[in-house]
This record gives sequence, structure tokens and C-alpha cells, in this order.
Amino acid sequence: MSKDLNLYLWWPSRLKLESDRQQGLATRVYYELVAANGRVLHAQELPLAELPSKVPATVFVHADDISLMAFELPKIKGKKAQDALSFVAEPAVLGNIEDVWVSAHHVLPADAAGIEKHVLSCVEKLKAKNILETLSELGIPVKQLCCEALHFEVRSRELWLMEQGDTTWVCSQTSPPWSMQETDVGQRVLRLRWWAQQNAVALDKGLLLISKNQSAGRLWEQASGLPVECLGREALALRPDANPVVPEREIRRAGKGLVSDAGPWTLTQRLAAGVALCGLGLLNLFAWQINRQASQLDAMASSAFEDALPNTPQVADPVLMLERAKQQLSQNQKSAGSAYTQLLHATASAMPMLPFNGLSSVSYENQGLQMVFATEVSEAQRQEIDSNLRAQQIKSSWQTDDKKRAKLLAVWTKSRGEQ
Repeated sequence: MSKDLNLYLWWPSRLKLESDRQQGLATRVYYELVAANGRVLHAQELPLAELPSKVPATVFVHADDISLMAFELPKIKGKKAQDALSFVAEPAVLGNIEDVWVSAHHVLPADAAGIEKHVLSCVEKLKAKNILETLSELGIPVKQLCCEALHFEVRSRELWLMEQGDTTWVCSQTSPPWSMQETDVGQRVLRLRWWAQQNAVALDKGLLLISKNQSAGRLWEQASGLPVECLGREALALRPDANPVVPEREIRRAGKGLVSDAGPWTLTQRLAAGVALCGLGLLNLFAWQINRQASQLDAMASSAFEDALPNTPQVADPVLMLERAKQQLSQNQKSAGSAYTQLLHATASAMPMLPFNGLSSVSYENQGLQMVFATEVSEAQRQEIDSNLRAQQIKSSWQTDDKKRAKLLAVWTKSRGEQ
């Protein structure tokens, strides 16, 4: 029976989980039990321990724990594709890009210059691991980790809103989805109008709201003065090119690593282990023989070199010497690209207290770095960042851009630049 069912889980944010744990509360999770034909059989909010088990689950990561952006991607396929994604997204991620899963999703329509951009998602690996471990302990097999706004779409509309709990996703056919988490509907309407004005999106025809709460449509109508069509989740369609935000191989690997089997080994398993041990022993013997032959060849080459050129010093590793010379040349070059990279990494390392997806944009002009933040930066956080930057010989100043967002200007001090 469970093979014909799917479990949709809307996972709480990391901050919500930590708050509930500190207060001794049981975290509640909204879920939908869906038949193979897409019909919702049951929907409810339950504590984690009471969720249906043994049903393959599609888990939707909370908007607080995922970052969505649009980038033009190089035409690279195969094993290097994942490295290319990380390289492209690195300037927009605070912290170490190696600690983040970067995934590519659908292609947006070409802009005026004819450039097509992909929607990229970034999720911290540690957060994904915590989700997988928790669900494994509950006996819930994870099918995939996704973003709700990237998993579903309304094909007949240019713009639609998806409301779920404390989050409203704003989705369109021409830009990456983004979330609003203001508690007041009026504040959400103001922010939506500002976004529509910046992106030349017309709202005069009304709004389409996807929500399980039908009264939400009336609240949006009262706050916006626009006609609002409120529909249930059955109006959503699965994207044909929907991709998870964490590679499926990592989910399979996590599942295998978390399943324990304390029973005795079968005969086949014991035979396989014995064959593996024998193979390992033979490999070690073969490696010893190869090393011995290599040492003999080195000794013969050294002896021949001394006989032929007794007064000439030997170059032990010319390739290594070339590499060292190349590194020395690279260190002596002070190109704009290397200066930008060094300043970006030094500045990002000074703000570990900010969320990894808290950066809106970054630019480099006149040997200075300009960072615009998508999240609010408190005065205490600014003072801590300034202190960390001074310790690295970086001067900093704070401004506010035309959208009332915090803006940081960072440059090397004169003494550092002269080094």
C-alpha cells in the first residue's frame, strides 16, 4: 500500500526547531498523504513522533534555510558540472562554498540581451544532514529534498503566490521564487508591490493565491484592493523538469549510513569479506614490488648522472620546481581578480553571525568591496563585523542603499596594500 502513496512534509526552519527544543515543546510538522494520481488523501499537522512512517517522503526545505538565485551557467557537463555550479554561486554565498549544496533548476526566459539564466538553489549540507538523520530515526524513508516553489507551478499564470504557514512564496515565470515572512498581510502586499514595480510585473489583473486556508484570500483582497482568486493545492502542477535541492546520491548514501544491522553475517557476506581481504593483501604486495623497482631505477639513474656529469647538481623534481616558480609569479602579481577574491574571502570570514543566504549583491570597484545585505544587520552585528575586519587590516563603513538595505564598504588599509 505504501508504494502507491507519497508523503509531502513541510519541514520547519532550523530556528523553529531550536526554539522548540529550548522550550521543551514538541515540534509540529504539516504533511499531506497523496495517492499515486495526485489526490490528497489526508492532510494534518502533527508532532514529529506521530508522522506516518514507512511512506516515501518528499521533504520541502523551509524558505529560511534555502537561497534561490539566477545565474548564466557555462556549458559544462559530466563530473565537472557540480564544480561549475559551486564556482558560479560562490560570490553570492557567505561562508565556505564547500559546505553548501548547489543545484541547478529550470531555465528562465531569455532577457533583452538574449541571455538565458538557470535558477540555482543553495542549501547548507549540515542542515540537510540533520533533516535526513531526524527522519531516519522516525522510520520515514526520504525520497528527495526539494523546494516547494521549485517543485510545483501554475502553468497558466505569469505570477502566483503559495502560502504555507508563516511563509508566502512569490513565484513567476520570469524570475527565481522569493519568500515573504512578514506577519502582517498588509506588509506583504507593500513588499509585493515594490517587487512588481522593480520587475515590471503588472498586478492590476489580480492575484492567484494557493492556500489551504480559504479565508486567506479575503485578507489579501482587503489589504491589496485587488481581486484575489484563492485555490487549493490541487491547482498546482508538478514541474516536468523539477530537480531536488540535494543530490539523490547523497540521500541514498545518508540512508545507507544510518541503517544499522546488528545481525550475524550471511555466508555470502563472509565469503565476500574474505575475498576482499585477500585482494587487499595482493594489492599491498604488488605495491611493495613496484616501489622496490622504482627505488632501484632511481639509484641507477643517479649513478649514471654522476658518472656522466660529475660537477653538475641534480634536479630532483623539475616539475615541482616549475610549480614553485609559477606560484612565486602568481604571488608577485597583484591583478584585480586576485585582489577581489582575497578581499571577498577575508570580508566574508568576518561575518559568521549572518545567515549564509543573507547577501543580496556584491561588487568590486576602485579596490573596494561593496556588499548589500538581504537581511537586517543589527548594530551589535555591525560592531562585531567592524572589529573582525580591523583585525585583518580592513577598513569598513556602513551605508543604506535606496531600498533601505544595509550596505558595507570594505577596503584594505594602506599598510596592508603596500605589503
